[in-house]
Amino acid sequence: GVCALYILLGMAEVRDVRYRRLVLAALVAGAAAGLKLTALPYCVALGAAAAVALPAGQRINGLLIFGLSGLIGGLITLGPWAIRVWQATGNPLFPYYNQWFQSPDADITSYVFSLYRPETWWEAVASPWHLATGARWFSELPTADARLLLGWLAVVAFVLRVWRNKLSMTVLDKRETILAVFFVVSYAGWMALHTIHRYTIGLELVAVLLLVVGLAHRRAAGLALGMVLMTLLQLVTVSPDWGRGAYTTPFAFNAHPNYPGGSVLASFSGAPIGYVAVGLPTEVPLLGLNNNLVSTTTCRRWQLDGLRALHSAKYLWTVQSDAVTTPDELSASRAYGVHVGAPCRKIQSSLQAFWVCPSHMNSSGATICLQDFADNPDE
Repeated sequence: GVCALYILLGMAEVRDVRYRRLVLAALVAGAAAGLKLTALPYCVALGAAAAVALPAGQRINGLLIFGLSGLIGGLITLGPWAIRVWQATGNPLFPYYNQWFQSPDADITSYVFSLYRPETWWEAVASPWHLATGARWFSELPTADARLLLGWLAVVAFVLRVWRNKLSMTVLDKRETILAVFFVVSYAGWMALHTIHRYTIGLELVAVLLLVVGLAHRRAAGLALGMVLMTLLQLVTVSPDWGRGAYTTPFAFNAHPNYPGGSVLASFSGAPIGYVAVGLPTEVPLLGLNNNLVSTTTCRRWQLDGLRALHSAKYLWTVQSDAVTTPDELSASRAYGVHVGAPCRKIQSSLQAFWVCPSHMNSSGATICLQDFADNPDE
């Protein structure tokens, strides 16, 4: 996205734009969005910035070329994976927007994370301040980041300066306009889509660039003010501590025991357990049967397949993050007719130790997918 924006900034001083520049910018942006769909707001913002960068006589054709090239870029990176996911689940964007695709593997809902999105217009307007002060959550962990607030202040200062001067736009002014339009549109898209802080990298870069360009008009005073603001940023910014582990060799290691043939591992906790698969023999499946995708309140294909895997297991082991089964784990395991036994064995890991508990399944005690499972328990 930043590379595409750089290309658009280069068009500010060109009266006759060569469309190959637009094609390159759009291909890069589309490819980025195809790799990470949360970059979509930046693609829309780049389209708005392209409308400013293009000369009036080339605007319509240029935007059509830009949009088509961006679509091609997205299809190049997203297409092969989307086709594979569609074949496996029935939803090329699985699990998102499943209210449209209706994959049998997920609930009929959008799965769009909206916890941090503003609920009122006032919250939307005040969001830059809330993010700067940490007054509202924009991430799973406490965060305070004033860069977007400074970006908005730079945009307002630029608009006031242009309105006050009322002069013909210079090349520098046009470039600043391109930056401002990109910032405003991408910010609006970010808020509308998810408002998750970790996806603001592009916004943060442009916010600081807008601030630097704006302060440059003040020369010495601007330089001094910039140094003060950068110092304050270091003091007030609160970056989330994601608890990343130190580098080890090997980086990830689990001391799994030798599981007997026909073993199945299952987790009934909402905690992330994907790392447990490291070092696990390929013939031993690891099932996650209670998480943000697979619930115990509905019967979809994954729940039914999970029941069948549990039913066919010769040896069943429950994976837990602690030796004591939590109430949530107990409730979820009982929904599948699984009873957790003892003693649980602690498995050492380079990431986080976990426990494996011998368990057994009584399918008659399951409360999920009763009819479907009774009709075809071994399908």
